[in-house]
Amino acid sequence: MTFLPFETIVIETPLTKEETISNLSKSIEPEKSFRFFNKSDTKDFEGQLRGNEFEIKRIISYRNSFLPIIKGRLQTFGTGTRVTVNMRLHAAVIIFMAVWFGGVGLFFLASLLGLKDNGDTILFPLGMLLFGYALTMGGYLFESYRTKEILTDITKGRIVSNAR
Repeated sequence: MTFLPFETIVIETPLTKEETISNLSKSIEPEKSFRFFNKSDTKDFEGQLRGNEFEIKRIISYRNSFLPIIKGRLQTFGTGTRVTVNMRLHAAVIIFMAVWFGGVGLFFLASLLGLKDNGDTILFPLGMLLFGYALTMGGYLFESYRTKEILTDITKGRIVSNAR
């Protein structure tokens, strides 16, 4: 199980690199700054496919700040193709959560060190830390799982390595 919102997976597919690129390009559209969410006329991903590399994110009809940014690289592997995929949070979300966890962590530490006669003061910052972690990982893992399913369907491959 992953404990941080970063993953590297490897998908192996029997398709050639050209077939894999073709399948991916059918599922990726250019990124739009403003989108009306009508899933019926959109593709699975938005982003760019340049040569043997791509940077994409899923197109969703709801808000999720923890949607993974997906960077991938295609390599010929025997008669098929190996797709190496790195997933992580958006940089702005990482910075925001680092500041948030830092502030709550300091509050927790201050409560822990200042704990003399009231044991309840430590529960609030501890609860906030656990809630923030659960919110981050829950949102990320939900999207990560769905992304892996879609990518394996598009590439007609299987995940052979899930290095977390």
